[in-house]
Amino acid sequence: MARHVPLYRALLELLRATSTCTTLVPLLLPLSGDPGQDEEDEDEEHSEGQTSVGMLLAKMKTCVDTYTNRLRSKKDKGKGVVKTDTSDPEPEGLTLLVPDIQRTAEIVYAATTSLRQANQERKLVECSRKVSSRPKPLYVLRSVEEKYVAAMKKLQFDTFEMVSEDDDGKVMFKVNYHYMSQVKNASDTNSAARSRRLAQEAVTLSTSLPLSSSSSVFVRCDEERLDIMKVLITGPADTPYANGCFEFDVYFPQDYPNSPPLVNLETTGGHSVRFNPNLYNDGKVCLSILNTWHGRPEEKWNPQTSSFLQFKTDGSPQLKVTGIFLMEHYQEHSNQLQKAVLVSVQSLILVAEPYFNEPGYERSRGTPSGTQSSREYDGNIRQASVKWAMLEQMRNPSPCFKETDVQGKITIFQPAHPEQLHSEMSGNKRNGGEEEERSAERNERLSGGKEPEFPVVSLQVIHKHFYLKRVEIMSQCEEWIADIQHMYHERAVLNVCCNINRAPPPPPQRHTAQLREELLKLPCPDGLEPDGDNFPERSTGLKELPGPPDAEKPGGSQDSEGQL
Repeated sequence: MARHVPLYRALLELLRATSTCTTLVPLLLPLSGDPGQDEEDEDEEHSEGQTSVGMLLAKMKTCVDTYTNRLRSKKDKGKGVVKTDTSDPEPEGLTLLVPDIQRTAEIVYAATTSLRQANQERKLVECSRKVSSRPKPLYVLRSVEEKYVAAMKKLQFDTFEMVSEDDDGKVMFKVNYHYMSQVKNASDTNSAARSRRLAQEAVTLSTSLPLSSSSSVFVRCDEERLDIMKVLITGPADTPYANGCFEFDVYFPQDYPNSPPLVNLETTGGHSVRFNPNLYNDGKVCLSILNTWHGRPEEKWNPQTSSFLQFKTDGSPQLKVTGIFLMEHYQEHSNQLQKAVLVSVQSLILVAEPYFNEPGYERSRGTPSGTQSSREYDGNIRQASVKWAMLEQMRNPSPCFKETDVQGKITIFQPAHPEQLHSEMSGNKRNGGEEEERSAERNERLSGGKEPEFPVVSLQVIHKHFYLKRVEIMSQCEEWIADIQHMYHERAVLNVCCNINRAPPPPPQRHTAQLREELLKLPCPDGLEPDGDNFPERSTGLKELPGPPDAEKPGGSQDSEGQL
């Protein structure tokens, strides 16, 4: 260094000048070897392992400081007498260079430190802007899942008085039920095989219904008749049905299990909406397991292997089906899933791309035309889901699933004793005297001989579901609107370039605004603590766009059969 003092002094002067120019100061910091590396990854700890001008200068300062200290130490030991060799220019050259190195190192350190602080402040501002759009941390998602499961678990299976008898012994329905005429025309006899199977189904339903925040199943059966049921399925996440509530009427015919149960979709917008190629606007559910579609023989109803909920794997015991199980093991057990009615509806019909459930449309998957048609189909389904499976369900829920307080002599269901259910289902219909006598005996048995006290039971499936999911629902609706608006812009370009006059589905903004109002009105349900989650009154990033009138029939024609 002493032999090249002029060169080093020139370099030090250049570094001092660079430190005074804000745009050039980054050159003094470590340069990433990966041009695509995010600046956020270049923190100080990561920078220590990289070479930079500032770091080399800091090391040089450390060396000269050590050298200077040693010289002072030698002077102190020699009592100020130091013999120098005039023929060696190195000590004199270094003495001249040391102050320059120390001063330059301090200037460069101050400039780079100031730049790092400015970068940190900028990153903090950017992170605060991105926090709303970034996926929630895993622990947050897990807490939402746990909160939903804890709140909805006890509401999954229950009884509700749907049927009663008048003084003449005629069946009277207290709720709307699609199979009312079949029930009234059915004979009074009830086979032992049917009773046993219904008791088994009831036990399974009471313990193994799918439950997760992404999609769940809720069942209500009549207090005295297990062959009459209503089912509520919440639309799976990442589908056009997400968070919607879809109601089904279920009836187990007289020859069950030799023939499959009868299932009808009630959420049809007054028979105006076809939600899926497999779900007709008249409520028909088209599935091989229900024998309503000509599928392969192994897909059809089998009295030995098919069931209303659970399925069996080859050589394995029955498995408990949950929402998480469906997402993780659907491909592995797809054949067995088709042998369970409720799981088939949840996993084979309410899917992410329902357009391709239409026979023959599967071959267009992955093509530009197929993708565009599927997106437009999804747009119509989303609009119908907001209007009929969310907004209408909140305003006019089924009595079986809405928030009502029930108090009185409630039939207590004990899934651990299916033989009790069998005994209650195996005989003919009870007359009034037998009914009262057996009811009194049952109440006395369950209460230990004391007059039973029946608490107020709150059946609030719809209320709790929408309250717990309200923030997610509004965020989801805003994303749906933005996606449809993007389709509008794409279609406008095609109309100009290719002279195509075809509009995408209208954004569900009007229904979303009404849904937002209903969600804001929801009080915190009993048993839940207010979570403080709020959503904005209206997204400022979405613009109203004109569109055609509401399309109430998002699916294909009614004559077209669904596959499976």
